[in-house]
Amino acid sequence: MKEYGLNPGSNSVYNVRIDGLCKLTRTMEVKDLYREMLLKGMKPNWVIYYLLIVGFCKEVMLEEAKRMYEEMGKKRVVPGEGWCYFSLIHYLCQGGDFEAAMGVYKDAMGKNWMPGFKTMKVLVNGLVNN
Repeated sequence: MKEYGLNPGSNSVYNVRIDGLCKLTRTMEVKDLYREMLLKGMKPNWVIYYLLIVGFCKEVMLEEAKRMYEEMGKKRVVPGEGWCYFSLIHYLCQGGDFEAAMGVYKDAMGKNWMPGFKTMKVLVNGLVNN
């Protein structure tokens, strides 16, 4: 990697690696890679948290996704885009955890996030189905 001018310890490189592993549903490797980052003293950015949250949600590892979201909040990492909130709300509703989805919604609203139509539709469907 270094011979191509890439820093193997940069967030950008980890973004790509985590994204690729999530797409291949290799969740255990994603967890190991995340731990490796932390052991190296790196600070994950919102993109890394987003990739982890969505990856865990797609694997129906909702507790792990919620833990990542909570960790992101504790470390005061603010999502750069609303997709992080929407994705977590969507998968929590889909998984039958409407209360947790509403918790994420309220937390996001407290951070001045304005939900779009899709988010509201997901919440209404989640309420009706739970």
